[in-house]
Amino acid sequence: MGDWVNGLAPWKCFSTLTFRWHSSLPATVKAYEKFMDAKMPGVSYFYAVESNPSGDGTHVHALWTEPGVQRRTAWKEWFDQYGRARIEPIGFRQARHRTGVEVLLPRGYGPFNDQLAEANVTDYCAKYVCKDGAWWNVRLKGAHHPNAKKQRDLVLV
Repeated sequence: MGDWVNGLAPWKCFSTLTFRWHSSLPATVKAYEKFMDAKMPGVSYFYAVESNPSGDGTHVHALWTEPGVQRRTAWKEWFDQYGRARIEPIGFRQARHRTGVEVLLPRGYGPFNDQLAEANVTDYCAKYVCKDGAWWNVRLKGAHHPNAKKQRDLVLV
């Protein structure tokens, strides 16, 4: 599943979005898609809705293509309207610790491997799809939409 999600689009951000209240599955889906349509209209995304650990309510784990707005702006928009948010760029680098163990370091610690980070994050996000009662959706927009690729191919051929 992670490979399929990874191949959908060039994911640039990973987000976890919560609610101040116990949001039901239908309310979470409606709020998330409304937010994306209003605040980030050109962004392609994959998201999975997960039940809160307490069992009451749900939250969202999502992958975004290039957001088109600053992550801080997206964070503030979500926080002001719904609740806590964590929005992070995807990017890690593989490094060898002095003990010889391979480790992943976040951005900011030297050169990084975007492909490795993207695969790890998509695997993490895709695992929610495989849980009992999981709900997920994907919206590909602009150049990421399958019809856009077909149209470009027809023009080039």
